[in-house]
Amino acid sequence: VVQIDRAAEKAEILTKQLLSFSRHQLVKTEVFNLNELVLKMKDMLKRLVNENIEINLCLEPKNILVKTNYGKIEQALMNLVVNAMDAMPLGGGIEILTSLKKNVEKESVFLTVSDEGEGIPEEIQAQVFDPFFTTKSKERGTGLGLSTVYGIMKQCGGNVFLRSELNKGTDVTLSFPGVKVKSRQKDYSLFGKQNKKTKSGKLNVLLVEDNREVLDTLAELLFNQGYNTTKLSSGEQVFSSDRNFSEIDLLITDFIMPGMNGPDIYERLCSFNRNLKVVYISGYSGKDIPRKSCSHIFLEKPFGASRLFSAIDELLL
Repeated sequence: VVQIDRAAEKAEILTKQLLSFSRHQLVKTEVFNLNELVLKMKDMLKRLVNENIEINLCLEPKNILVKTNYGKIEQALMNLVVNAMDAMPLGGGIEILTSLKKNVEKESVFLTVSDEGEGIPEEIQAQVFDPFFTTKSKERGTGLGLSTVYGIMKQCGGNVFLRSELNKGTDVTLSFPGVKVKSRQKDYSLFGKQNKKTKSGKLNVLLVEDNREVLDTLAELLFNQGYNTTKLSSGEQVFSSDRNFSEIDLLITDFIMPGMNGPDIYERLCSFNRNLKVVYISGYSGKDIPRKSCSHIFLEKPFGASRLFSAIDELLL
């Protein structure tokens, strides 16, 4: 199971890289504590690297807030850690550091990944962020890792810097504009708090997803949490039979599907229940995703159970 999980995480990295270059990956921003992101990823990162690699954290004592895409920064950090591992075939240490720098006009947040590897020759350092440029063999590298990180940082209004010396290692630093707002605490426990109850004692959830594997998995998660869940594979199925739409408390739907899309389903259901809430899910889209509101939240695939139930809690509590 650990090996399957590890392989899936590596596949996720490559898929997100390809989606970024094809401009089909969704972009939404939120304010979050960068230290919390690093801490939550530590165990996963340890599974990504070889057993002869040690990962150490050195985090800024204060909460450091950034406003960017949470998933993209996860992706950037994974890319940097994998690159650092590849630079140390005989093993070594990877250090992940966060820091905060203030001046008169603004404050900046920094995330640095340092390795003790081979280093990068000075004459090619200017090329390392170019798409498909790699010093690795074809079997080991795609040339998308650092270029994807560069694109992510430019997209979020930040920057990326590299410092490297042969046989002394490499530091890659991500720079973010600081955010001066209070961080909203998120619940990342395995399951969210129990939501409001219907007359039958359960929350009524309508789940619409055209991918059978995703549909079955989400339905099982919701069922185990105690939700009364109806699962359907298309918008057409929703309206093909007589249902009491007014009793639906929550719609969870893929944003883009063949035939009727998620927003179309939601709009029609709102004529029966004006208070209906919706969680949109998708991996990519050619349309602009609406900003988060009191009636809907968007989750970018892939996401875990904790993200799903936190979104439900936020909408319905």
